[in-house]
Amino acid sequence: MTTEKNNGFLHNLRYFPRTFFVIFTLLITTFPVAAIIYLLTFITKDQQLFTSLIRVWANFNLWVSGLKINVTGLENIDKKKQYIVIANHESALDVFLGIGKIPLQIRIVSKIGVKKLPIVGGLMTRLFFVFVDRTNTKESVKNLNETMKKITQHNISLFIFPEGSRRKNVPLLPFKKGAFVLGIKNNLPILPIVFRNTGKITPPDTIWVRKRKVDVDILPEVSTNDLNIEDLEKLRDKCYNIFKSNL
Repeated sequence: MTTEKNNGFLHNLRYFPRTFFVIFTLLITTFPVAAIIYLLTFITKDQQLFTSLIRVWANFNLWVSGLKINVTGLENIDKKKQYIVIANHESALDVFLGIGKIPLQIRIVSKIGVKKLPIVGGLMTRLFFVFVDRTNTKESVKNLNETMKKITQHNISLFIFPEGSRRKNVPLLPFKKGAFVLGIKNNLPILPIVFRNTGKITPPDTIWVRKRKVDVDILPEVSTNDLNIEDLEKLRDKCYNIFKSNL
């Protein structure tokens, strides 16, 4: 067993230069870009400008990662609409794909710990990113509802990983209810985005970054018109089966 682990470690060492470069680039770009945008929020309230700057940052880091990204289904997006965007989750770089490759004003639902990051956490709060504290569901729901009122005014779409966390060794984890509750309560369509092969870039429980080809498939929206909270499980199961049949 020890020999196998050693061999695996030595095998993965070939990914060290790329991994180091990606992490280094991420660190030296994130905080300066966040600081610039943070200062801009005191000058203008133009959310589209902030979205464009964040998208440039995300796409630059995707480029540094050496990914070959193929995006299909752009015709399924109506840029005038607001969506609850959902995607499967295998890689730490999935967030960058969501922000960089989906031509919408995107805000991410993130773990509460990210809010504590210097500058970044403050900026995300000002730009209506949503933080979820799994130890305090009541407070998280309150914050989420308050943020939804704000983002609706700016035609911002909310990006959620309905699996809740990155999966390992299974095709798809069960979907949590949150994204679908938001879709029904706010009468927003669900936009499914299928990421393929992202788990081969940075698999869960590893730090190595591998160069891979990634497919981003934007599927037709799922309407929530005429649905109520009693239809929640039916909507969730419908979306789950869409992903299951497209992975």
